[in-house]
Amino acid sequence: MSLKDNKSDTGLTLSQIHGGKSSGLVNQLLALQNHTISRKQAERWVSQLRFLSLSGMTEDDEPPRKRCRATGDSETPHIPVRRVPLTRRREDSGTERYIALSWRWNDPLRQGTAAYEYYIQRPGKSPHRSTVPGLCLDRAIAFAQAYDIDLIWIDKECIYQEEEEDKRVGIQAMDLVYSQSSLSLGLLSATVETQWQLNCLSKLLS
Repeated sequence: MSLKDNKSDTGLTLSQIHGGKSSGLVNQLLALQNHTISRKQAERWVSQLRFLSLSGMTEDDEPPRKRCRATGDSETPHIPVRRVPLTRRREDSGTERYIALSWRWNDPLRQGTAAYEYYIQRPGKSPHRSTVPGLCLDRAIAFAQAYDIDLIWIDKECIYQEEEEDKRVGIQAMDLVYSQSSLSLGLLSATVETQWQLNCLSKLLS
């Protein structure tokens, strides 16, 4: 039996909803269960959150987009560099004010519009160029500075993507990361080009 014509399925079993073939769904649910973590594991991970620290950020002396470097007979803008240290929350503190950033991975943001190029400094490691688009970090840092908040949490840098266990726990602790933040910031990636779009956005946020 299969569900058709968008009728309510509340009175049907999973087997009926899936046309008598529920084994595949059951197997998927069982596989997911094998990867779940305990709430204590999530709380322990969140107690040692990593943050980008703006108080330790350093940058080139010259203002962004002011310096140029020669390329043949022309000059192209030289983007100055910001180096941002990654710090860890003091265990069981939970008092730090931080911003939790939400953004679309692989969004076609133009890197050429970024004011700075970013390098992240992990403890005891050489700085690496951030895989987060510079424009995202420009906007997040400007927002944090406007609210006088020193710490920013962003998944792609504050969860070590090359460490499977860190990713597994971090993804399942995401609700705690956002609920404990002072402010949550969602970056709009679409371009607002008309007054009508601006009015719609204003209504959504009000």
